[in-house]
Amino acid sequence: DGDKLARAKQYPIDRLIVFKNKKAQCIWHHDANKDDLHFYKKTNSVYCFGCNKSGDTIDVYRQLNNCSFKEAIEKLS
Repeated sequence: DGDKLARAKQYPIDRLIVFKNKKAQCIWHHDANKDDLHFYKKTNSVYCFGCNKSGDTIDVYRQLNNCSFKEAIEKLS
């Protein structure tokens, strides 16, 4: 359902990850000494300058909760 997908994409990523100055440790690779993951509020997306992965709320939710695309949309919408 398109409405659920749109609502899920609008869910604020900064409610899923704690950012300090729009930076956090990457959820895809682990480097405890670096905050490589950058949050872009305008597009509600993230990008890691360490492993070059990027994502929206659905990608982040899936990584954090090890779930399917459909499950992420259900939970976020």
